[in-house]
Amino acid sequence: DTLIKALNDLGFYNNPAEPTFGYDVMDRNAWEARAVDYTIYRTLFWAHDQTAFTRGERDDLRNFIAAGTIREKKNLAIGSQEPVRRHVGLTIANDENFVRTVLRATNQTPGEPATPNYHGKKIVGRAIARNSEETVSNTSWAGDASPRPALMQLYSDGTTSGIALTAYSYKKGDRTTTDSIAGTATASLTSNRVYIGIDWRHFARTGAFTGAERVLRGTIDFFEKNGGTVVPVELVNFDARARGNNVDVFWATASEQNADHFTVERQRVEAGKAGEQASTSAWSEVATVAAAGNSTARRDYGIVDRDLQSGLYQYRLNMVDRDGSSSNTGTVEVLVGSQSDVVTLGGVQPNPVRTQGAVTVTMAEAAPAMVTVIDASGRTVATLHNGMLPAGATTLNLTATTLASGIYTVVAQVDGVMVSTMVTIAK
Repeated sequence: DTLIKALNDLGFYNNPAEPTFGYDVMDRNAWEARAVDYTIYRTLFWAHDQTAFTRGERDDLRNFIAAGTIREKKNLAIGSQEPVRRHVGLTIANDENFVRTVLRATNQTPGEPATPNYHGKKIVGRAIARNSEETVSNTSWAGDASPRPALMQLYSDGTTSGIALTAYSYKKGDRTTTDSIAGTATASLTSNRVYIGIDWRHFARTGAFTGAERVLRGTIDFFEKNGGTVVPVELVNFDARARGNNVDVFWATASEQNADHFTVERQRVEAGKAGEQASTSAWSEVATVAAAGNSTARRDYGIVDRDLQSGLYQYRLNMVDRDGSSSNTGTVEVLVGSQSDVVTLGGVQPNPVRTQGAVTVTMAEAAPAMVTVIDASGRTVATLHNGMLPAGATTLNLTATTLASGIYTVVAQVDGVMVSTMVTIAK
């Protein structure tokens, strides 16, 4: 759950209603030991409980790493405090060689940086999110054990490939040991590996962009900087703008790997009467544009959606890889034609909003109006006003305390007319 939340915070999410699928989730307990082949993936994020790796799991991870090539590296990230402590000894059961050669680590006495646990103490980024500090903390679940992270040393011998670096270290003053290594980060010709000796769930979110989200962001940055593409297309811009009854849709990529094509999709947003929710039509395909395929330079794309009726439209971009995998961007809204004779909506101030913002609704005449906040999936997450508004300008408060960080749309509906503006919540 912590991994999924962190991926969502980074913009990777699954929403079957759209449908959008940014990643696959594998519950290993639901499969037979030899039933899963991870080699079909480029990148694998692994969460583990407080047990040793099974022999099947070790074999699967070895096979995943071995499947990497110079042209397509494999990326592996593991967050678990147990492997280096549980796998000591060169027997078939203990298999310390797995920890040495795959995770590039060995257990360091006394096996943990402080006793009885590491709750409330910090780690410091080295090869991952350099110089950032994360707090290691108990979870809120009753009966869940306190964090006892692993203390380790880097491992190298004549059979290990690549360069192994310290991923994180335990902060001096919080640890009671001389040794300090909390994780390893390894880059080789065919794979990148990050092993952090702390369970994902024990990274506390102490502010905006901290905790598991920042650890994950730093890990992905390490993969990308060392030639391990996590997503086939690095999108740097996607937008749409009305021009008369036409809409210009444009986007740009910073890099592409094995990208096949882009599909531009559109849906119409139908305004409801005051007190009613807006509705949307089904997504329809507007155009298909061939991708560059493989590129490390910026590429700009664009299409024109012509001869549209007046109204509010949403656009999204579907990016398709050569292996058939795909992912969607978030939506952008475009108003075709003018509806400002009934109601206008000013931009949210400040934007982004951290705790409290305000938006101004200007009415041509007094009328029932509904002003709502809609998230990226189209759900109404807040109602700012529902009832009569007087003629002229009215300022409404937008409170962000109950909203997650992300991009939202503020929508005003008056007698079947709808106007909107975008707002970013950043905590």
